[in-house]
Amino acid sequence: MIYKKIALISFRVSVIKIVIGKVVCTKLHRPFPVTPAKASWCAEVTFPTPNTKGNYMSEKTYAVPAAWKKRAHVTAELYKKTYAASINNPDKFWAKEAKRLDWFKFPKRIKNTSFAYPNVSIKWFEDGLLNVSYNCIDRHLKKRGNQTALIWEGDNPYDDKKVTYTELHAEVCRFANVLKKMGVKKGDRVTIYLPMILEAAYAMLACTRIGAVHSIVFGGFSPDSIAGRMDDADSLIIITAD
Repeated sequence: MIYKKIALISFRVSVIKIVIGKVVCTKLHRPFPVTPAKASWCAEVTFPTPNTKGNYMSEKTYAVPAAWKKRAHVTAELYKKTYAASINNPDKFWAKEAKRLDWFKFPKRIKNTSFAYPNVSIKWFEDGLLNVSYNCIDRHLKKRGNQTALIWEGDNPYDDKKVTYTELHAEVCRFANVLKKMGVKKGDRVTIYLPMILEAAYAMLACTRIGAVHSIVFGGFSPDSIAGRMDDADSLIIITAD
């Protein structure tokens, strides 16, 4: 299997760009600001995995301490009321919830679904425009710039690092500029093959910032599995660590 363009990003030394056998190395760029790309909103839904006994959760319950109840943002009564509102009028409910995010263009069409086979279609906020990276980072800079955004812990409990929103913004902008320098643009696919390190978060947020689609590959997969996923996604870039 031959790829016309494969790029390996090493966080220790340089950026390596391979174009039909020719290797060119360049150093990481300074963290110049990158304007977030506008992209249509989408959501991913995950489901719980059963435990070894086939149950989805333990039947054992724990009483909530009184001090915790006072600090809680949601009570049992409020949850039931909120859930009922989401069922009775989903368009109104989710239009209100959508205001919790920062939009470049607020959606007018909230829910557009059809379950009539074979014309099954599920669309939410389809005419809205936002950027994931902007919502995760930029909107917090003014008030929370010096607050911790990410906490990383290594295998050794004494090996950890805290990253503020300001530091995260700089790292993501730098990474986004590296991707743009290597020709990645909105709509391109980027494969991320990394261990559980901070750079994995930087890479994902950098992709969303410029509008690229990122495909995360589990770090324990074989070379054939990686190649297959790159081929299926038609990835332009693969990001990995030395």
